[in-house]
Amino acid sequence: MELAEHNIRVNAIAPGIIETELTRPYQYDSRVMEKINHNIPLKRWGKPHHIVRTVDMIIKNDYLTGSTLVVDGGWTSGKSL
Repeated sequence: MELAEHNIRVNAIAPGIIETELTRPYQYDSRVMEKINHNIPLKRWGKPHHIVRTVDMIIKNDYLTGSTLVVDGGWTSGKSL
């Protein structure tokens, strides 16, 4: 918070599993996909545009600082039923 007096905002994004080149090998394994999707309340992986939209929101909101925004389809909020 010591940077706030200099009008420097510090925020973070904590992404869940996002469909990227790095995660592509897992996308071809139906057992892995089923197991992961079972634990994500929205039952799907995120896409890069979900992170881009979050970055855009952080940039536009000049009153947001010291926050970590979790973008994971609800994965860390608890197991789905």
